[in-house]
Amino acid sequence: MKQILKNTKWTTFICCLFISIAMYAQTPGDKICGEWVNEQMDKKITFDKVGDGSYTAKLSWKKTSDGPVVGTTIVKKLIFKDGKYSGGQLFTPKSGWINGKALVNDKGELELTGSKSFFSKTQIWTRP
Repeated sequence: MKQILKNTKWTTFICCLFISIAMYAQTPGDKICGEWVNEQMDKKITFDKVGDGSYTAKLSWKKTSDGPVVGTTIVKKLIFKDGKYSGGQLFTPKSGWINGKALVNDKGELELTGSKSFFSKTQIWTRP
């Protein structure tokens, strides 16, 4: 009887270990997933991976009533390759959809860059 209980404990431990590892295993590109807050601390976006493997972000909170409403997609079609996210589009109230790219830097900050023709602007977003 002691042997059966001992084997059951080890089996349970090993199963829990594998389940924990599987839950926390992410592809390298998934580090963008989750919630981010902008430099002004007045907007939050939440990134998710979608069915085609690209990443999108929706506005999840904002301090003021101007601009896009909460729930609006403001980043779409970012593709992770070589440690960077590119090929996507960012929504801006002034210009609409513009070219976008992103990078999670060594500090764990999100560098979100939008560009239109020869002009570009980068914002630094952090985890709340």
